[in-house]
Amino acid sequence: LPPGARTSTSCAAESERATRTATPYLRRRHPAAAAAADTFGTASSPPHALHCRAFSSDGAASDVDVPESPRQLQHYSDFFEEPVTFLLGGNSTVRAVGDPALAMAALDSHIVSVVSKGKSADGGGDEEGIPTKSAHSYAISWVELLERAMEWNDGDSPSSSDTVTAAAPMLVVAAVAPLLAQAGSAYVRSVDQILSSTTTAASPGNSTIVQMMPMAHHAASFKDWDDDDGDEPFSPREQHHLRALHHLLNDEHRQALGCYQKILQLCPGDALALALALDVSSTLSDGAAALRAATAVASYWNERGRRGLPGVTNAVQPGHSIGTALIAVGYAAGGRYAEAERLADEALTRDDAGAGGVAVWALAAVYDAEGRASEGTSFLSGYDGMQHYERCGHLFHDSRLSGYGARFALDRDAAGAGRSAGRIYESAFQRIIQYNAEPDIIASTRMAPRDQRHLLMKHAGGAAKSMFSSLFGGGSSKAADTDEAATSERDTYTERPQGAKRTAIDALTWLPPSPQVLTEATMLLLRLTFSGTISEKDYRWRDLKAAWEKLLELYPKETQGSSALAFYPLAWVASSLVLGNKDFANGNIEPVFNKLAEGAFLLGRAMNLCGEGLDRNMDDESTKEMWKTVANCLGEARYGKIWDMDSRALLDQGLCHAAVLSDDFESLCLARSVCSEAVSLRSNSPESWWRYSVVLDRLGDENAAEDARGASVSLGAGEGGRL
Repeated sequence: LPPGARTSTSCAAESERATRTATPYLRRRHPAAAAAADTFGTASSPPHALHCRAFSSDGAASDVDVPESPRQLQHYSDFFEEPVTFLLGGNSTVRAVGDPALAMAALDSHIVSVVSKGKSADGGGDEEGIPTKSAHSYAISWVELLERAMEWNDGDSPSSSDTVTAAAPMLVVAAVAPLLAQAGSAYVRSVDQILSSTTTAASPGNSTIVQMMPMAHHAASFKDWDDDDGDEPFSPREQHHLRALHHLLNDEHRQALGCYQKILQLCPGDALALALALDVSSTLSDGAAALRAATAVASYWNERGRRGLPGVTNAVQPGHSIGTALIAVGYAAGGRYAEAERLADEALTRDDAGAGGVAVWALAAVYDAEGRASEGTSFLSGYDGMQHYERCGHLFHDSRLSGYGARFALDRDAAGAGRSAGRIYESAFQRIIQYNAEPDIIASTRMAPRDQRHLLMKHAGGAAKSMFSSLFGGGSSKAADTDEAATSERDTYTERPQGAKRTAIDALTWLPPSPQVLTEATMLLLRLTFSGTISEKDYRWRDLKAAWEKLLELYPKETQGSSALAFYPLAWVASSLVLGNKDFANGNIEPVFNKLAEGAFLLGRAMNLCGEGLDRNMDDESTKEMWKTVANCLGEARYGKIWDMDSRALLDQGLCHAAVLSDDFESLCLARSVCSEAVSLRSNSPESWWRYSVVLDRLGDENAAEDARGASVSLGAGEGGRL
């Protein structure tokens, strides 16, 4: 990535160099689209230029100073060359509200952090390990943009006042929409509550309290706004982003996805819209929608990579590798595995520093769908492979990929696979659940980590100074005071003095577990239980149940059994498994997920998770009948189209586990067909072959079962164990 994606200062410097030296990047557009876009900027805008442009009444752009008028519009290009509008009302000057150049620098930095899943973010402290450092790095970029967004979106909304002082709603979209897309509005409100009750400042140099939901509602109020002359001050792209934000605020993710699809039709180079479309598709478990989003822009990004900057040989536009990796994710979600693997490998080769976390996400889906457990284990749980994504602190993306690595280790079925997967669960999920379970008095004082290297060097320098002072006499106390004053001036987010007040960066570094994190943790813990690594009464199940209960407390009681988590169907299913709440089996979601939630509820009761559910007075026949009901229910849910990797633990392993325990012939035949599909499509998975052999044994097909076991062993099952 260019240096401009890292910090505000370097981003501004990079933009100035681009303005002076870069040849304009010319887009191919349909004449009608070009005519509509001329109002908001012409093709002569250099990449992510931080310069103000004035527009005459006919839409023509000029480089003269913006004249004083009742309302001023200032248009800029972001990192991916998409328009961003700053609205000034009355006779306000730019400096009276905020510096657009600083706001654009923060926007560029954070947009790249969002689309790269935090891989491009930097500056976090390493005092508590890489996962916390990654989250801290992302929080620094996030809060920087939130501060700029609050400067520009702190006035009246157009519905409450005829005079709008200032607005730059795209700053809010980039800062808040990614969290809403993955976690929903109730979670964001809870984060706002944490920010208001446990923090005293946005950052060490800014005493403002960050609040995301009010700012997001203010920005969304501009979605259909026009001025007194009937003109729309914001571009069609920005208006669709604001409409999507409005839907996300109401947990209407399906409608928001439609808005992002429209943006990608109008502006195929909008990487932020593509990333948000994939996140919303993942939340909805809709792989077909992710494929539509990726294919809608694939040709454009392919041309963009071939052209490069005019006059520069073999040059590629900024962010091209990240866009390629995002397209690979959409291809993988939609079942186009060969194309997804090729694009992901290309993105990794070109720009691992920016596209690594997204490309690994795509490759994980490819390896899982094709049963390539050995490659998946090496790539997602091996040291070399983890280098690609371990710094992706964007909303626990690194934990999610680590969970995939643990699943691959269980599929690999080598000796000690269960213990390895258990350790990954502890580091990726249990640490998040544990610090969220701490008493409020402890959680409210948790600070972002400091830079360990800085501390070591500081202590080493102090020890050396003390040693030489004792040998050659004390130094000047005035010099020592000067050094201390200089150190205090250099204090950053990771070098704060003792007793410093907690800031928004601290709170956003230690976010509570989101629905996505708890869903991934549930699926991995279920796999660990099926493999026999842990029991149904393991303490981790109790901790996970407490985390789910705490999450559901964010919703009103009247909606906890009908519409809570309805925007995230798989989270609904996972919570019904853990909590054993029958109300979750009949929610306001698609029928296939209602059936899957019913099966998950019955599975959790039959497994007696956390020591609750199964009636101890039930006889063997009643128990087998319950397991038969579980198998049939999960079998019906298989007819729906669900993002396979996220639901495989239930639809494959869960169904076969229930069928074997039911000892019912029809259920075992259903499990045999499921296993046959698994070994046909995922023929390199030792776990799939071993599961197939167990089902065949129960059906009495001993020869075929022995062959399946032999295939599993030949693929590496039990490898590394003792004879």
